Amino acid sequence: MNKTLTVARLSFKLLLRQGSLKGLPLIIIALCAFTFFSATDDSGILFDELKLKTLYSFSISYTFLSVAVIALTCFTIRRQIDSRNIYQLCSLPLSRFNIWLGQALALFTASLLLLVCLYATLLSSIYIFQKSFSLEERNSLYNTISSPEKQVKPILLSDYDLIIKTVQEKGGKLQAGMPPEIWDAIHLEVIREAQTLESQESKTYEFDLGQRPSTEFFTFHFRPFFLGENADFKFDILPDLNAPPNYSMMDKTTQARKTFLQMPSSAIPSDGRIFIKITNLHSGSVSIQRNSGIYCSFTSSTVNVNLIKAFFSHSLHLAIFVILGMTCATALTFATASFASFSLFLLSLSYGFFQGIAKDMLFMYEPPFSKIFASKTIESLLWIVKGLQAPPVIENFSQSRLIESNQVFGLWLPSALVYGLIISALGVYLFNKKELSLLEV
Repeated sequence: MNKTLTVARLSFKLLLRQGSLKGLPLIIIALCAFTFFSATDDSGILFDELKLKTLYSFSISYTFLSVAVIALTCFTIRRQIDSRNIYQLCSLPLSRFNIWLGQALALFTASLLLLVCLYATLLSSIYIFQKSFSLEERNSLYNTISSPEKQVKPILLSDYDLIIKTVQEKGGKLQAGMPPEIWDAIHLEVIREAQTLESQESKTYEFDLGQRPSTEFFTFHFRPFFLGENADFKFDILPDLNAPPNYSMMDKTTQARKTFLQMPSSAIPSDGRIFIKITNLHSGSVSIQRNSGIYCSFTSSTVNVNLIKAFFSHSLHLAIFVILGMTCATALTFATASFASFSLFLLSLSYGFFQGIAKDMLFMYEPPFSKIFASKTIESLLWIVKGLQAPPVIENFSQSRLIESNQVFGLWLPSALVYGLIISALGVYLFNKKELSLLEV
């Protein structure tokens, strides 16, 4: 381990001698601050303005940082190989693995320092910006961001399963190979019916909050669409689908208004599973969007925990970019290595788009083999960049929502670790196979 740390220390000193590492922190600080103070929101509300500024500044700056880390890694490794500095290391009684790991630690330390610059600039910008607002607005902001909210959407069937269930319940029958326009028409009709609540009718939504909130109240978000100015609704919290309500309340809201209702946490069972029944007391029908029209939220954790999760996941993400750049630079020339790394990075940014295409191909009743094959082929190719996806933290952090541990550590982290280990093994293998121990005189 001492040999590895010695190589890392020497490699980091070489990095400091390069002008690129000295200029990158200044560029990141300038870009982050400029984007933050340039982004504007017309609402005039402190929290809303900070959400927009933080999201834009964080996203743009971190994307630039990722590209910079890839470029710095490729340039550093290729320069050491082309200038034969690394030949001298390989001629010493050091294992190739120690040299590889030492180089990776040095580059990771450099990327970590750049990440610290980004976070420090962002937090400093937030502090400076909020100072221009009144004390009352700042106190309201502190109360909001100090305890991030956990948002829980209702447990709903997927659109495909909902179509199958609805058609079967109505005694209909779907046929394989039906024209796309017929399937789309059925889909629209099923979704319209699922989102419509007729007058004096009720719909029940199931939620799994994970546990009873520790706060006295939790928030129920409700946004209805209807004809007219006002509508009355009744809300019941049920411990079970057919059980009598633990709590009931009435509320009047306006058309398309985001309504936030405070409900007592004591009405929620200890396991956090509840059913909320909504009764439409309006004279006409009401529409509630399945994806964004209804959810529950409650304060959970602290802003410091959110910050630690975001910083840790971004640090690991940059480490994977370092490994990717080292692997490409070991096997390829600087131009080719940079092109290959940047191409994989750009594909990772569009991962969700291509994944959506693969899913849409199968969104039909009994899809043909050609569709299944094409969808699975796209999903297989997407694995090449699956581990390069950014952790899902920036949007939640900027909007003061809880960064879910199961999303970061349960879904993103395992795929990132497996991807990083595979790329590391490939990089070490290529480095061991490369002839670097002979010095030309």
